[in-house]
Amino acid sequence: MSNLKKIEGGVTTPQGFTAGAVYTAIKKRENKKPDVAVLYSDLPCSCAACFTTNKFCAAPVILDREILKKGKARAVVINSGNANAATGKQGIEDARTVEREAEKLLGLGEDEVFVCSTGVIGQRLPVDKVLQGIREIIPAKLAKENGSEAAYAIMTTDTVRKESAYELELSSGTVNRRDGQGLRHDPPQYGDDARLRDDRRQGGSRRPAEDALRGCG
Repeated sequence: MSNLKKIEGGVTTPQGFTAGAVYTAIKKRENKKPDVAVLYSDLPCSCAACFTTNKFCAAPVILDREILKKGKARAVVINSGNANAATGKQGIEDARTVEREAEKLLGLGEDEVFVCSTGVIGQRLPVDKVLQGIREIIPAKLAKENGSEAAYAIMTTDTVRKESAYELELSSGTVNRRDGQGLRHDPPQYGDDARLRDDRRQGGSRRPAEDALRGCG
């Protein structure tokens, strides 16, 4: 990985990715920074994910594990302020409702959208607010330049958003990778960790990232 070079950008740096984000008051913020976001790919993506090992995982983790079995996806819906964790069958139904609405709005098929939630546990996900958010985002706010706005939507206790992008030269061409708060790894108590990207995880292994990058060649 010595030829991995950091470049300017974030979650929408790779070609074909757009994002959008809005504030819906799921997470109470005086500055009203976004708490719901959508990351979208123009084409189907090969997917890899690093899930929590906690047996008491959140509803989005259960849903996303099933979606990941197909190995391809097109989008991720993200929210902060509520992790949809310790919410039982209702939580899974709520996560599925968000997934299906996003797929309908994006014109996608079943199991093509991951759902990622972070925040407080033990409270039902305010589904109406999440749906309101994605309806405002799709398609009006999906844009290449909105990656930084989407990064706000996954912030929990963080005081600033985190973004970075990398470029890797392969024999077949150049590969862009993006790390970002927009799709970050949270501790097990915070819901989920499924992504349409191959990045280095906080406290995790780099092997999935390295294997995925090798596969791009």
